[in-house]
Amino acid sequence: VVTTMVWGSLAALVGVLRLRDGYKPARFFVLVFALVSVSSAISALDTLGVMDAIQHHYLVTMVTQSIDMGLLALALADRINLSQEQREEALRQSVETEQRAAATERKASEKMQQALTLSKKESEKKSEFLRMVSHELRTPLHSIISATEQWGETEDEFARRDLIDYLTYGAARLRTQIDNLVLYAETDTEDVAINAKTFELQALFTRVIEKTRPKPNAAVQFEFEYAAQNPPLCVGDSYLLEHMLRSVLD
Repeated sequence: VVTTMVWGSLAALVGVLRLRDGYKPARFFVLVFALVSVSSAISALDTLGVMDAIQHHYLVTMVTQSIDMGLLALALADRINLSQEQREEALRQSVETEQRAAATERKASEKMQQALTLSKKESEKKSEFLRMVSHELRTPLHSIISATEQWGETEDEFARRDLIDYLTYGAARLRTQIDNLVLYAETDTEDVAINAKTFELQALFTRVIEKTRPKPNAAVQFEFEYAAQNPPLCVGDSYLLEHMLRSVLD
């Protein structure tokens, strides 16, 4: 009897500790083992011979045990409900995780599709650029090759001077196109470093004009006018500005 009373008291204490930890079914176990301790105490009093003050103590013990069984049934039902809630919560979290994963997969697929589209456009642009470059390079090369082939077929001094002009024009044109390719390679990035410095604007324009003035074709009229209100000095990247103007004039 004493062992049962001590065991019930310790079990009730454990139930109190678990209830403080947030385990809700423990409240029924606390009541159950508290009643077990009371029932054991009544039995202990009967054993010690002091039960004259308590009438029908066996009936009290039986009622206590019945209440214990009912409370244990409630504890079991509460535990089942708690398990069901935990399963539902786990299922909800699983569904949310799956939805987030599906959304992430859709976003990744969209980004991949955008990247593929951009890559296709860049590939088309590169192919178009290469076709244009090959044409621009072949034109001055043909001029140089034709002038070179005709050089050995004529002894006329005036004709050879014309051929020299064509050779000079072709070489200058070829150098310009190569410079443009180099500039394109240098500036084909988003982090182009601008080298800002002070330079003379009119001197830059004059230099650009002299390098791009059409010489072989006399029918082309080319004039350059510099407004007086333009500033004599500017601050900027004269290298990029010069190549941009040369590309436009070409």
